Amino acid sequence: MQSVISCYSAELVFLLAGSDIISMAWEATGVDQRIAARSLALVGTSVKQQILVWFIIATLLSSVLPNTVVAAVMCSIAISMLKAVGEGDIKNSASLILLAIVYGANNGGMLTPLGGAMNLVTVSYIEGFTGTEFLYSDWVVRMLPFTLLATAVTALFLVGGDCGKKH
Repeated sequence: MQSVISCYSAELVFLLAGSDIISMAWEATGVDQRIAARSLALVGTSVKQQILVWFIIATLLSSVLPNTVVAAVMCSIAISMLKAVGEGDIKNSASLILLAIVYGANNGGMLTPLGGAMNLVTVSYIEGFTGTEFLYSDWVVRMLPFTLLATAVTALFLVGGDCGKKH
């Protein structure tokens, strides 16, 4: 039994299960709807504003939280918001908002070692290869220019097109 449990007790499994449980609990209690209503009140209903705000929030959160958790939790809130404005089925603007969250989580996840498990594995590999400690600040200094560039290009791509028009 011990060998079977050790195969399924990886930190990533618990991390993903935890984010799913949080999302389900938020949906069951209506917390996602309250957060969605508040975000609509603060940001407005402009599609470009919504895309940009969801993208920036996902980018910032995923720089200090695992990007998978950020995407899972924020997508449940965004779907509640989309249902509240009548975009329950995934249409053009709705899919762009969800893509903005996923792209933001990916971009922010590059900025710090905390952004995802792959970053921590990379730091561990670098430390093993060099035999020295790889500092958190070293990662941020090296990744900041690339993250800013990738974030700017992605933001332009997301809001630059015909996102409000139906095709």
